[in-house]
Amino acid sequence: MTRALLALFAVFLTATLTQAEPSKSATVADKNGCKVYNPMPQENESISWDGECPGGFADGTGTLNWYINGELREHYSGEMRDGWAEGNGIFTSKDGTQYDGEWLKSKQNGRGVQINANGSAYDGEWVDGKPHGKGRYRAPNGQIWEGEWRDGEPLDDADRKSTRLNPVTQ
Repeated sequence: MTRALLALFAVFLTATLTQAEPSKSATVADKNGCKVYNPMPQENESISWDGECPGGFADGTGTLNWYINGELREHYSGEMRDGWAEGNGIFTSKDGTQYDGEWLKSKQNGRGVQINANGSAYDGEWVDGKPHGKGRYRAPNGQIWEGEWRDGEPLDDADRKSTRLNPVTQ
């Protein structure tokens, strides 16, 4: 059961926030022509950006909103560099999923906390949009595990690469 919950969380996490490779990313521009990279283009998508726009790309601190058919779907408040979420920022999706932490090329990279709409959460290290390194996971039922993650998956004794995710008593 524990392994199944963790695997389900990993799938949810990856589907929610994993981004495409930067070289394959298109751009989308706001009504003023300021562009951001768009790792997952969707039909009838638009944006608004309230920060600086040197060279035609969002740059500096500001708020980026993503819309589908005019409806707000995602919100990012934080640092942008040359059209990418880069530095510290907070991402919130329409379903309530939120990531607060470090970004690189619009992917979670470094230290961060993601809280999902179902109440589960991951607090730890991230690489390329996935939990990777030491982290702490809280299941929707409140049970907590700490351990090592690789490419979005928790490691256990069978992997022989890390220590087992250990349930934490509260």
